[in-house]
Amino acid sequence: MKTRTFIAVIIALAVTAGILAVGWIGSNNQYAAVSGKLESTYQKSFSELVTNVNTIEIYLSKALVTVDNDKQQELYQKVNQQCSLCAANLSNLPINHQSIVETTKFINQLGGFSYYLSQKLKGGDTLSESDNNSINELYNWCVYVQTVINDYANNQDGSFNILNDTNFGDTSSNFDQMFANTSATGTEFPTLIYDGPFSDSIKNKKILGLGDYKVSQEEAQKVVEDAFKDYKVRNLEFKGMVEGKFRSYNFIFETTHRKYYADVTEQGGLLLSVSSIGDLSIEKLDLDDAEKEAENFAKALGLKDMKSVWSTNLSGIAYVNLVPVINNVMIYPDMIKAKVSLDTGSILGWEAQSYAYNHNTRNDFNFLITEENARKMVSSGLSILSIKKCIIPQEYGVEQLCYEYKCTYNNYTYYVYVSGKTGIEVETLRVIKTSTGNLLQ
Repeated sequence: MKTRTFIAVIIALAVTAGILAVGWIGSNNQYAAVSGKLESTYQKSFSELVTNVNTIEIYLSKALVTVDNDKQQELYQKVNQQCSLCAANLSNLPINHQSIVETTKFINQLGGFSYYLSQKLKGGDTLSESDNNSINELYNWCVYVQTVINDYANNQDGSFNILNDTNFGDTSSNFDQMFANTSATGTEFPTLIYDGPFSDSIKNKKILGLGDYKVSQEEAQKVVEDAFKDYKVRNLEFKGMVEGKFRSYNFIFETTHRKYYADVTEQGGLLLSVSSIGDLSIEKLDLDDAEKEAENFAKALGLKDMKSVWSTNLSGIAYVNLVPVINNVMIYPDMIKAKVSLDTGSILGWEAQSYAYNHNTRNDFNFLITEENARKMVSSGLSILSIKKCIIPQEYGVEQLCYEYKCTYNNYTYYVYVSGKTGIEVETLRVIKTSTGNLLQ
């Protein structure tokens, strides 16, 4: 009887092992199939990206030597179209957002500026010396980006696998490093203002806003947990350290509908950046709601003075600019940018580099010039829409206490900045609307 029982147990175990083996083989085959399909998508996007960049370079080189306005207009329009394709292919690749932030910014700036030039030529205008200088600079960086990407693509053999060459959320992979290398230039471009005046407000190369203490991995994780306490976070995982100007802890986690990447600085424990991947649904909120969500998120991080000073809706996403407002003065150098879903109100993105560089205690809010006297520096031909007090960033870390006059003239919007100390006009910016954002020159 014992022998029969023993044999029965052995048979049962063998059957179970066989079932598990079949299941293991099946799951591995399924994983291989999914990985293969994903790899095929990545390869297609990268191949198309290389083609897009090469095509842009060709169109730009032709535009630079063409004297016919109609032909130039056509070429800049084509550059804008290729930039849109570039942006789509970049978004489909498994790259850490920090690695491609400058590349994406360049593509957006080139696309927006090319659209502006195309529309200017279409209206019968000619390009100014400033326009030509800007497009020459953009072309030079285009050639640089093209060289880096093509060198990487040409050095790969037939066994090249993007999935094997990347580590999601990590910037140290070869694939991420290649894209990070495309930003290794100091070229200045027309400022894109998807997010209002002085959105590119990193003027100070010395880091002032992180304090003099360091946080541990556990403390950094607590920053993320507190910020997203209402998001039903799951699978929160530390992925490693991000090296660079801001040494930071990199985390990855999931919510019900999205996958998130977040970086918290080791120095000071600031939530430096957040990016996410996921689908958006029907818009249910307006910009006022989005601004409140962004301000509340800042408060959850201990940033109590942050107020929304600008917002816009692009394809169901609210882009919100937050700055400290102290004594009714907007502190533009300390800007934080947020992306908010107009579906759920959740934070989709967060970028606090300007804050990390520039934030410090400011004590001088003494305007020596009255607003009435400062207004005399604004052209009488401009219609003033609003007047605000602010601190704006200047070169070499210099800041100016100013009156900000938002004005219109001939259907254009201008921002005029007059010093609150001397009454001298410090800066005048004009908004140029494009299909992919606004240029501010």
